[in-house]
Amino acid sequence: MQRRSLLLFVVASLALGFPSSARRKRPSRKPKPSPAKEGPKVDRWSKDGASTVTFVAVGPGGMKMEGKTSELEVKDVGEDLTVVVPLGQLSTGIGLRDKHMKEEYLETQKYPTAELKVSRANFKTPSSGAAAQSEIKGVLRLHGREKPLVVNYQAKPVQGGYEIAGSFQVNIADYGIAVPVYLGVTVKPEVEIAASFKVKK
Repeated sequence: MQRRSLLLFVVASLALGFPSSARRKRPSRKPKPSPAKEGPKVDRWSKDGASTVTFVAVGPGGMKMEGKTSELEVKDVGEDLTVVVPLGQLSTGIGLRDKHMKEEYLETQKYPTAELKVSRANFKTPSSGAAAQSEIKGVLRLHGREKPLVVNYQAKPVQGGYEIAGSFQVNIADYGIAVPVYLGVTVKPEVEIAASFKVKK
């Protein structure tokens, strides 16, 4: 009789929701939130103010052909720093020569820009207020082809950023560009290219 009464009491307790040692739940353990991963802290640059891009080609007898443009764009994306130059605005000062250069040699309708890409991590900037002068490996995309090269450059600190000047030499034949002939004179395929601009950070 006592066993039956005890059994009825347990059943009644479960039905009415009274706590019992069999029904006690262990406190749930909430997983600790994992700390948010921070992305790399990198200063981002953008071009600020005027810029100048020049190229110089030479030929026999002291012949010299120089072209210029003020069009230049700086792209600071991911791990790369890219300088983009629209070629359609290049000018040598002679309209007919410019027309031939863009249509017959550079083919700017098909290849409108030249792009120089360097690793941002390898780009040395001034650390003590003085200008930093060095060289850096990069990749030049020109006329639909990409070739590695070395750029000599100087970075000078100015208010809010840096003034950067760089130069390098390319052999245009390496990029599938025919060697220009002007007034019956063939220029050398090696061309000196220089650029100067300011970036703000």
